[in-house]
Amino acid sequence: VAEGAGSSGTLALSNGRLHSSGLVYVGTRGAGRMTLAPGAELWSNGGHVGRFAGAQGQVRIDAGALWDARGDLSLRIGYEGEGQVDVDGGRLF
Repeated sequence: VAEGAGSSGTLALSNGRLHSSGLVYVGTRGAGRMTLAPGAELWSNGGHVGRFAGAQGQVRIDAGALWDARGDLSLRIGYEGEGQVDVDGGRLF
């Protein structure tokens, strides 16, 4: 979400499932936002929230939602950019 410099993007998932065999990027070089609403389930092999310098990544995990980022790769928040993850009653692994 928000791959290129100066880009912006939003991913909102509600009552659905999303599986990624790789990393999930939120704010790679731009401003990205991801919201997992009740009933949402996201599985990934790690992730980056605010990957590169100048990037902004924001994730919100609401009650009844899940992001399982366990796997071979890690979950990095604010790796070189700015990253924020808010867990409001949801689950993050």
